[in-house]
Amino acid sequence: MAQVSLKSYETEIRDLIEAGDFDQAMDIGQHILQYYPKHLQTYAFLGESCLGAELYQEAGDLLLRVLSVDPENVWARVGLSRAHEAQG
Repeated sequence: MAQVSLKSYETEIRDLIEAGDFDQAMDIGQHILQYYPKHLQTYAFLGESCLGAELYQEAGDLLLRVLSVDPENVWARVGLSRAHEAQG
């Protein structure tokens, strides 16, 4: 079985998000978390994917997880704000 680097997966997720393929990006993110359950960037990518897929509650939960580890993560704060705004 071929090994794929974590950096390659990060690049692939970023490309999928930019292309609007949020479901595929979430699938890869879940795959990464099976092997690296504490990989903070993956949680951020999943939060961004959920925002794009209009899964606002899930996005908020993921972004809160990011902020619990990195309270100064500006993107997570903006994403959380977008999720709350979309939910009213």
